[in-house]
Amino acid sequence: MKVIAATAERDGSWWALSATVGGREIWTQCRRLDQAERVLREAVEMSLSRSLPQGALSLDILLDERSHSIVEKTLRATAAAATAQRVASEESRRAVRDLRAEGFSVRDCAELLGVSPARISQLLAH
Repeated sequence: MKVIAATAERDGSWWALSATVGGREIWTQCRRLDQAERVLREAVEMSLSRSLPQGALSLDILLDERSHSIVEKTLRATAAAATAQRVASEESRRAVRDLRAEGFSVRDCAELLGVSPARISQLLAH
């Protein structure tokens, strides 16, 4: 079966859900976005009088420009933070290896880098 394209769009305090199946528009609604796929799946299955396989629905969430901007800005910041965390972890491991190679003790490394001696041991183990 091909994938059924569906949409979820905010309408007041509800989410308006729609899909076109076999030339027929199917409309339903739900209160929360996390309910959208299940509710729409049930409506489509009732309309077709049969179950849909997993992955048969592709839900496109439509947001107004302001909401879309808020979500995109947050997702970009989250991705940037994850990248920064990866870089910081790599630098921490490198710093500990380099400091230990220079003869610094685990406790000295911990004091210099502002972490616990246990964390230094963890960084050395990776």
